[in-house]
Amino acid sequence: MLQWVATGYGVLVAVLITAAAGVALFVSDTSRREMGFKVLKLVLGTATGAGGILALVVRVHEIGLM
Repeated sequence: MLQWVATGYGVLVAVLITAAAGVALFVSDTSRREMGFKVLKLVLGTATGAGGILALVVRVHEIGLM
């Protein structure tokens, strides 16, 4: 069950990063582009921060699911 949760979290983070990067790079409206960069920084900061994916992967490995 925990493997499904970890996989779902990873997929959700990947989709959010992809969507925010797409908006930040390919939208011509400057205000929407700036908001895309803000969301991208927010998602990357929370997902790859000290309490993010690395801690989740270590915990899943300790449990023996990986």
